[in-house]
Amino acid sequence: MSEIIKKFRSQYPEYKDRSDEELKRGIYERFYREQYDVTYEEFEDRFIKVQETPTKAKDLRDSLGSGLLAGSSSTVDFGAALSEKIMNLPLEITQKLKLMELLGAPEGTSETAFPQLAPKDPNAQTVRGAVSDLTGGYTEYQPQSFEGEYLRTGGEFVGGAAVLPIGGPLKSMASAVVPSILSETAGQLTQDTEYEDMARIAGALGLPVAQAIVNPALRRMALGDPKEIYGNLKGSNRKDAVSVLNEQGVTDISAGQQVGSKNLMLLEGAENPSLLAKQQLTQAALRKAGSNADNASPEALNAARLRIGKVFNTVDGMAGGVPKASEVNVMIRAVQKASGDMSIGNIPKNLKDIVKGFRDAAENGTAINSKNISKIRTDLNESMMKYAKNNDMISYDLAYDIKEALDNIVLRQIPKQLRPSLDNARNQYRAYLTLEKGIMGGGVDKASGLLSPDALAGATRMREGKSYVKGTGSDMADLARASQEVLSPLPAVSAGGKRIDENLFTFAKDIVPRIYAKNAQDTLPLNTLQATFPSLFERIARQTGGLLNID
Repeated sequence: MSEIIKKFRSQYPEYKDRSDEELKRGIYERFYREQYDVTYEEFEDRFIKVQETPTKAKDLRDSLGSGLLAGSSSTVDFGAALSEKIMNLPLEITQKLKLMELLGAPEGTSETAFPQLAPKDPNAQTVRGAVSDLTGGYTEYQPQSFEGEYLRTGGEFVGGAAVLPIGGPLKSMASAVVPSILSETAGQLTQDTEYEDMARIAGALGLPVAQAIVNPALRRMALGDPKEIYGNLKGSNRKDAVSVLNEQGVTDISAGQQVGSKNLMLLEGAENPSLLAKQQLTQAALRKAGSNADNASPEALNAARLRIGKVFNTVDGMAGGVPKASEVNVMIRAVQKASGDMSIGNIPKNLKDIVKGFRDAAENGTAINSKNISKIRTDLNESMMKYAKNNDMISYDLAYDIKEALDNIVLRQIPKQLRPSLDNARNQYRAYLTLEKGIMGGGVDKASGLLSPDALAGATRMREGKSYVKGTGSDMADLARASQEVLSPLPAVSAGGKRIDENLFTFAKDIVPRIYAKNAQDTLPLNTLQATFPSLFERIARQTGGLLNID
């Protein structure tokens, strides 16, 4: 009996009692006569004799193609059946517990109320059956060579993985190749024995199970001593810091940086924040100043300053009046503090004159008009720029404190509908000043308009003082603290005195955890259970197409 006749008989058991000739004629009438518009003789020549003696290339092609169709269609059938089972679960529970009768319905209602729970017709059409009918039984093609058997099994696994693309189509299909080879090898070794099916299943599941077993050991090798991981410290807020960065667009964070493992950071080559991470951090800081620029270039900072300045010019033009004594007292206290902080020099005369002018206006009931307010603001801004260049931070902070008091006076004097605009401009101006401080100094990063975590944290700490330390500062402070905690570079020499520049022997020893670290970036920040079991179930699920075709 030819192989094609064997295939027809296994595929269509309703012809089992017919002769070979009757079988061929039945298949011809059912599938080929109208669909392909051929005579019976043409059918024999084109579809029977050719398939009885396939070329090696054709056998390999058909083995793979039929396997892909079989694996994908079987997985679709399985998914549909599983979905239906899940959807009908509440109905099954209602039926089994006879809940409708408990609510007063006549006896037997639960048995007849849900026709969808009736046993399915075993001969009902399936996706795989439909595909087989459409392709003239192509899904049931039986390989004619040893290599074809491997390709057929590989196609079944890959086809199923394509329909169930967990982790992405390419990743899912690629991960099904090795299990298919192991499954077919196990089947070949136990062929025609009672253990063949079990061996094929064990072969398919062997790799995912083995990966799950060794996963904890590989994680330990990659992460290092759990006691040396910052994220494991009691009370650590590192996860929250990572969330703050992600929410603000800083996403180029390695697994080692996320958990705070120096060992993993070394394996990843993430001893320093990446160039992309620094750009993302700079962009996040710029957004707080109302800028959509990609880096803190002089042009971007100037544009932000001018845009914010226009808001102040608008509100200043609508302000004017007598300052309150309480508002002036804020300025006076700022002068007193600055005077106490100075060990050399005196309070700049222009700043003392500004405060004196407000004090006199409050005492005498004299209004300060909008033009004078605008002039005072300009004077304060220019003073701050000068003191920053001279590194005179006491005078800089005093000028800033006076400007804050001026903003509060203006806020009280302008129409209510303009107050949100002024509040927003003040917040953006504070962020701008932090950016300006952070970008000062030398180095390729600052020359490129990029903020490092340390530069941003240092500038924010100088700007916000105790508020930064207490964690009660601005949104910029939250960003700075998170970036410094998560993205700070490793020291050039580790605690034990071992240099980061390792020798060839050490590199070779670390090659396995290094490869694992590269390929497990998504799961390394999770705990061992979270990283192992969902991953195991995903790998097994990807083998659905192949497992369903083991018979």
